[in-house]
Amino acid sequence: MNPDDQRLLVRIVAALEVLFEPYRPKATPSAALASIMGRRRDYRGGSGLSWTVGGEAGARMRGMRSLKRLQAAGLIQTIKGRSDRRCGVKLRRVDACLSLTPTKLTSEAWGRLEHVAALEKQRGVRRNAGYVSERDVVGMADDSTDGKLVRKFTDDAMGLLIAGYLDTFCDTTGSIGWCVTDAGRKALKAGRPEPDDLGAYDSAIAGDYMDIVAAGLADREHWCDDTNSVAIPLASGSWS
Repeated sequence: MNPDDQRLLVRIVAALEVLFEPYRPKATPSAALASIMGRRRDYRGGSGLSWTVGGEAGARMRGMRSLKRLQAAGLIQTIKGRSDRRCGVKLRRVDACLSLTPTKLTSEAWGRLEHVAALEKQRGVRRNAGYVSERDVVGMADDSTDGKLVRKFTDDAMGLLIAGYLDTFCDTTGSIGWCVTDAGRKALKAGRPEPDDLGAYDSAIAGDYMDIVAAGLADREHWCDDTNSVAIPLASGSWS
């Protein structure tokens, strides 16, 4: 794979990890919450992830050529924007794109998807608006404050969130709920996919990936889109 194409694809996946990282209202400003939800809807809908090809003229041309090559390879879909520098981007071969990063492929995290689907059918599991409590998802005791289990599950399931097979939402106290989406149920019915690995993993580029994600999450706290309304978390007392 062309190194420029690989770096661009890694940046796109990193931006999606920032977008789909579960948020907790106690730590995230309300304007940012609305922006997160709005951008997630845009990605799942018709406009995709907003992407700007910046820099001087030569860099912009290289960036546009990379996007065209990635689309021609069936890795992404680009959606025409309002200017030549801006477009929407969506992943098509999700696992192939993830294989360039440290994030687990959906095929590797399939057990997590099956686990949440099984919990949704069980009695005695705490739910809120269709979402299963993260404490039940990770098997955390009610009096436990150890977030390592939650972090591990989230890291494992990130590819499933990006693919749209799992979804998360939170309550006013910052507790997260998980659910299997319609796309996830369709995927489960089809069965675990075969690994789709580009075989181009570069540890140096993958190391940069974590720095990009960390910087993106810090910046996410300041997102504020005029087009998005207020995001309303779930009621904290409604887990039953």
